[in-house]
Amino acid sequence: MGYFRIIGLLTVVFAGIVTFSPQTYASAFIDIFDKGMPVYEAIPLKEFQESGRVHTQQPLADEALSYELTLPKVWRETKSFGYSLSQDIFTDIGRYIGPVKFNKANSYIVVQALDVGLQASAKTMAAAHFMNNGFTVQGAHDFSRNDVETLHVEVSKGESYIVRSRFIINGGRLVMMSYYLPATSWNEERDLQFRVVRSFKLLNEVEAKIESAKTHEFWDVSSFKYPAVWTLEPGEAPTFDHMNVMLLNFDGDIKKRQNLVVKGRISVDLISRYVMPSLEDALVDQIDLMVSQGIVMKRKKEKFDAPVWPEVFQNASASVYEVLDSYAPDQKMELWVVGAQALGYYYVFSMVTPTRDEDFMLWGENTEALQYIIEHTVPGEEW
Repeated sequence: MGYFRIIGLLTVVFAGIVTFSPQTYASAFIDIFDKGMPVYEAIPLKEFQESGRVHTQQPLADEALSYELTLPKVWRETKSFGYSLSQDIFTDIGRYIGPVKFNKANSYIVVQALDVGLQASAKTMAAAHFMNNGFTVQGAHDFSRNDVETLHVEVSKGESYIVRSRFIINGGRLVMMSYYLPATSWNEERDLQFRVVRSFKLLNEVEAKIESAKTHEFWDVSSFKYPAVWTLEPGEAPTFDHMNVMLLNFDGDIKKRQNLVVKGRISVDLISRYVMPSLEDALVDQIDLMVSQGIVMKRKKEKFDAPVWPEVFQNASASVYEVLDSYAPDQKMELWVVGAQALGYYYVFSMVTPTRDEDFMLWGENTEALQYIIEHTVPGEEW
């Protein structure tokens, strides 16, 4: 695909995006993952590795930020480290610049990091980054929920760049590596850009700190962790046949219980296999319960990213529905009903959240909380 075709496509995309609300923009970005990245023939991997030099860094003496990438030997590193990570602004943790070109701008690479805490996926953070900056996205690919690659156009000092980036979550940090390729050099350098970005990797897998999480135990049957910013409300008196709690994402003064607005809610149910014929029956019962509590079912969604369960769970199932919620009649809402089986229990999680078109950041916050809870659910003994 030639340079002018790339720019033309991106201009068309941009013309459509600038009229969107921020939420719709971010939602449209998520949909780009269905289209993937532009495909073209790359430099043979062996040739690239043999002709390049491996660069490694451990910025800020932080293991979670240690990275490696391979660059042509003519590229040089320019030290540009910040002093600490912020939760609001990216901090530079590495810069590299390509060789001087006659009558053309240089290519360069910027590696940056952000402290994002527990509730984040690479896809959500990438969408937020592009939404906040208004960049035009050409393609995106997710290697995993913690590692995505994107392609976008950016204009800097009058020069148009085609930027290929990696967004990687590790240890509560977001690392963003971006290769800025001048559009005028696209045809001759795009293969190199592809190989360099794909060579980038973090060297140490670090689990996010859990100081901002709480733990709830269902006796010795099970336990789970949840974000501390959520409020846990006990359900009915627990029995070994059925245990339930509700998690609420409040906006307002929680301590004084004043001016509270529920931004999302997640119900966690453990149901004994001895009182419920199947997981499917447990999920249907949960939907019926939600309907009795004021949920009006509208349409089942076909496309969504189902939560990932720990290996100990079996027969995982997930459904997402567009719904009307009597507690938020003016908002577009979703109902997530997911479940799995472990030992003697069915685990059923249901979540009510604004849709991503209604409020993308809140939708991301709620869905990430659901994923975090499921990832940190631990079955106990079989009864």
